[in-house]
Amino acid sequence: MKKGAVRAGLQKADETIKTAQSEQKRLGVRLKEVAKKDQAIIDAINSIIMRKSFSWTDFLSKLEECLPDSSYILSMTPTLVDNTRIQFRFRVVSLSLDDLLALINKLQDLKFSQPRVETEERNERGQLTSEISVTYERVI
Repeated sequence: MKKGAVRAGLQKADETIKTAQSEQKRLGVRLKEVAKKDQAIIDAINSIIMRKSFSWTDFLSKLEECLPDSSYILSMTPTLVDNTRIQFRFRVVSLSLDDLLALINKLQDLKFSQPRVETEERNERGQLTSEISVTYERVI
């Protein structure tokens, strides 16, 4: 009789273990789903904070430092790359190719990365209009 009771106890323990393992797997899957959902919310909130905390004054001051006196910006389009980097495309009017090259060199000196001249054309006054792409990394 003791053998039967022991076997019944072991069988019950086995069933309890299997039930617990099944529940553990189910909870593990659920945890991953919740974590994934929460990560999307966290990423969205961080993105909003990044956009709100970005110092346009610092950025525009640095950009102004780069511009030769005779050059001016026509338009600018920012794109958030990640939590610390923003990609900017802007159109700038320069009197000469020398002014454009001076702008590119100053952008590099002030730690703007990957400045690229995408397009350039001369307007009716002989001024050079260029579209420039550059990445700005803010210090956190």
